[in-house]
Amino acid sequence: MTKKSKLKTAVQLFSIVLLLRDAIVFYRKNKKSIQTIYRAGKRFLQKRKA
Repeated sequence: MTKKSKLKTAVQLFSIVLLLRDAIVFYRKNKKSIQTIYRAGKRFLQKRKA
């Protein structure tokens, strides 16, 4: 592995970690609305199947 490819991999890993952290923060802040959307989506899918 050259120095450049190592750096690229590190940058990619770092951006993934940042995305995950943002997702977790977003999820914690919007837990209730996410659950509501999830339930509504479930109901919608059940209605479509019936």
